[in-house]
Amino acid sequence: MLHPICHDEIRMHVHPQYRTAELEGEMIAYAEPRHSDIYRGDQRILYVPVFSGDSLRKGILARRGYQFRRVEMYWRRDLEELIPEVVVPSGYKLRSMGGIDEYPLRNWASWRAFHADEPDENFDDDPTWIQNLQSAPLYQRDLDIVAIAGDGEIVGFCTISYDDTTSSAVIVLDGTAEEHRRKGLGEAMVFEGMHRLERLGCRWLFVTAMDEAENEFYRPLMHDCQVKELWTKVWKP
Repeated sequence: MLHPICHDEIRMHVHPQYRTAELEGEMIAYAEPRHSDIYRGDQRILYVPVFSGDSLRKGILARRGYQFRRVEMYWRRDLEELIPEVVVPSGYKLRSMGGIDEYPLRNWASWRAFHADEPDENFDDDPTWIQNLQSAPLYQRDLDIVAIAGDGEIVGFCTISYDDTTSSAVIVLDGTAEEHRRKGLGEAMVFEGMHRLERLGCRWLFVTAMDEAENEFYRPLMHDCQVKELWTKVWKP
């Protein structure tokens, strides 16, 4: 099974009984023209994750011209085990993301979550990326959870993709505006997502952490992790 996480990154899932070098090579070849993105004008770029001990996929990627990019931590939680109750900090509430009228609020929350150290004049007020996010095949509005402050502003978000074929889900995007951090909102949104997934019959929740701050956040929320490497290829079509 081939999942585009974003347009230039894929995740590959193959049942161990059917996993061969030929099949994995075919899947990567299929993804390259379909899920790669434009890079520096006339080039294409694609990222493929691989667990550190997976010599089979590493060999295929190396032969196809991919190079190691960075190490990430791949966290997992079994949702059949007890999920803590959701504790929403006083003055806030959690709900599902609304419609197009909420795009500007969500866009600003994302800016404050990921670019708080940049001057606000750098803010891009084009919320097209949210529409792209919501058009993904596995997107469900009930799994796009937002945190709302007392003034009605969106100040946090946790977007999860759920695949009922594999009974597994992935946290695609989550964050909290800088001025609303360290209050428990991030934890509350993740646990709320877990409860919603549990009601849908989901068994496993996954998320990738790219730095130590993210690992610190997910360590008490998830159960175990594996080291994952991200490999990338840049080429001219």
